[in-house]
Amino acid sequence: MSQTSALPEISVIIPAFNAERFLPLQLEALDAQSGAPSYEVVVVDNASTDGTASVVHRLAREVSYPLRLVSAPEHQGPGFARNVGAAHAHADLLMFADADDVVSRWWVRNGARAFESSDLWSGGAPFMTDEQMREGVEGARRAFDDSDEWHAPVPGDLRNAFPVLMGGDFGVTREVFERVGGFDHSLGAVYEDNDFAVRAHLKGIRVDEAAAVRIAYRGKWDMRFRTRLVRRSAKAHSLVTTRYELGRQSHFPNPWVEFARTGASAALMTLGCKTPDWEGVRLRAQTAAGAAAGRVEYRWMRRGPQPQIGLGYRRADSSPFSQTDAAGAGENNEEVLAASVVIPARNAEGWIAEQLDSLAAQCDAPLFEVVVADNGSDDRTAQIALSHPAPFQVRVVDASGVPSASHARNVGARLARGHVLLFCDADDFVGDRWAGELYRAVTSGPQLVARGVLEHSRFNDVDVLAAYRIDPAQDFHDTEDSPRIETVSDGFAGYLATVPGNNFAVRRDDYLELGGMDPAYPGGSEETDFVWRAQEAGFTVVQAAGAVVYYRLRTTPAAIFRQQRNQQRGRMYLWTRYRDRGMSGPSVKASVFAISRHMPMWPFLRRDRGRVLAWAYTVGAHVGALEGMARYRRPALLRSRRPGSDGGTAA
Repeated sequence: MSQTSALPEISVIIPAFNAERFLPLQLEALDAQSGAPSYEVVVVDNASTDGTASVVHRLAREVSYPLRLVSAPEHQGPGFARNVGAAHAHADLLMFADADDVVSRWWVRNGARAFESSDLWSGGAPFMTDEQMREGVEGARRAFDDSDEWHAPVPGDLRNAFPVLMGGDFGVTREVFERVGGFDHSLGAVYEDNDFAVRAHLKGIRVDEAAAVRIAYRGKWDMRFRTRLVRRSAKAHSLVTTRYELGRQSHFPNPWVEFARTGASAALMTLGCKTPDWEGVRLRAQTAAGAAAGRVEYRWMRRGPQPQIGLGYRRADSSPFSQTDAAGAGENNEEVLAASVVIPARNAEGWIAEQLDSLAAQCDAPLFEVVVADNGSDDRTAQIALSHPAPFQVRVVDASGVPSASHARNVGARLARGHVLLFCDADDFVGDRWAGELYRAVTSGPQLVARGVLEHSRFNDVDVLAAYRIDPAQDFHDTEDSPRIETVSDGFAGYLATVPGNNFAVRRDDYLELGGMDPAYPGGSEETDFVWRAQEAGFTVVQAAGAVVYYRLRTTPAAIFRQQRNQQRGRMYLWTRYRDRGMSGPSVKASVFAISRHMPMWPFLRRDRGRVLAWAYTVGAHVGALEGMARYRRPALLRSRRPGSDGGTAA
């Protein structure tokens, strides 16, 4: 990849969602440009669950232009992705393309020429089939008769309140982009481009037609897709007309009249009085249905969503940073962050302040931020975290959607700004040397995953420790002469070393490249799966003895039972993946025997807290093991989900 110190003249922004199949063709087309000024390409990964990010990382080493990846997982939709891309663009001339199209050989050149007379223009787009696109870049270009012919943009008609803007082929100056306010995320995945054009029109800004700036547009010919698209577009059009009081200028027909016309056309075709065009009738009916639904919901019931104009366009704030970008600094802080502490949290209002207090007391630590990944809390977790008087920046990011600590860690990792990720949990308490020791361990060499140690005696009484089979005398006790960093040689479950999910560190780039944690695990073993994949890829696990986490165990029978049940189910899922590599397996006989032996004891344990907790631990573990074996042991029952398939970390 060629690199220059000067800023590019043009930034090409491509929103991408699950674009692994099509994106290479578009990036190849951008690499085959003639007469273009300097330009960069910013691909915005909008929470893809396929190999979109990997495509960008691979091609970044092959193409002749600067190619960057930006992550935008917080909200799904092209408008949000374009806003995030514009925020990360280096140039003040912005050109937008889609991942599944093919730009002309002179697309960048002609776009630059269009900017000479227009601040906002929409390009030309001949429709192409998938078959035509399969002929490669040059084949697609031949199909739409690509040439270097130039025509200056035609001024748009300011009398038309609904100018057309093609989201996959347009250009805008940054000054106009900011005047208009960026894209409105509330429109979803349809009509957001035309809404942008409407707002530009209302501000007196022309939307010019630049037909010479051409792309090969991959047409969507599937009938189900088309009917859904026209219905959603018509409904979104109703929303825009209602918001800006443009009903009288709308080019859409009255939906009730259109229903009548559609019914009449269908009747005439049935009687043989009109040439059959059932697809056309279906599309007209769906358009009328969408317009009617929008009119009822937005105009009559006044239940339209609130505008979210410019969501994601914040050039120097908490917008997601890409893996290929340098780690950003905190607000009003020019220092580069060395690390990000990622804390998955769900309804943690009782503990989060104490954990932040422990992080605020760190000694000899690198510069770090704290990212609280809120996994759908309905209490005051976020408010407490944001109001904490910490000496570091605390950010709360939305990690809802998938109720899983793995998902929360993945989202936190993607939005982290530090070079190194330090993981802990909301309900624990880190020692005062935790961040520094863990950071130094993971940066002591390449391809390392560092783990700390757990101390159980601080927050847990003897009954709880006995239930978890922890001997207080053998529990870790921090001493000054503890070895600082050492390679871990012991394995777990007959295979490789593991790490505690609440006390480990890894470089951010490595975490993302490895795919992060797999949210398919039912409450346990996801950290083991991650670190095993890392070791199979050549990583080494090291231990920082000074990185102490004071671990809160479960203290009630119900909580212990539930935890052990989930953890053992997760271990069975882990075993289905690694049994062929040496991981020790379960025993149906042993679990059945343990449950049959312990279940009759329950009525006699109610007055002995220690025995009740131990009973919950044992029975919960074996119940979970049996459930896991029944659910995962047979390959046909194994749910196969790629790491990062929740949208968290597909790097």
